[in-house]
Amino acid sequence: MTLNRRELLQLAATIGASLAWGGAGCGSRTSWRERRDLYPEGVASGDPDSHSVILWTRRPFDDGDRHVLTVEVAEDEAFRRVIAHAPAPVSAASDWTTRVLVAGLTPSQVYWYR
Repeated sequence: MTLNRRELLQLAATIGASLAWGGAGCGSRTSWRERRDLYPEGVASGDPDSHSVILWTRRPFDDGDRHVLTVEVAEDEAFRRVIAHAPAPVSAASDWTTRVLVAGLTPSQVYWYR
């Protein structure tokens, strides 16, 4: 597999973000409210193994060339036990898409993400 410079930098950023995962669960730090209209393709998970998964989304913006989303992973649906919190940059150059590697997960555990 050959990566161009942009893909290499994006991969390095997602691997770096994976270092933010882990630790004891705590309540969400965001003032989140659901806005499915802002995410036309939703949020997807893929390439799972016993300790990690990749999260992907697309969030188009009308202004600016770059924005930062927040990714949260929790052990409960209400996000009272958030185990991961990390930035996820999106830009016009990547068609407003981002991928984040979530690592350090426990096998056979159910997780919630947003």
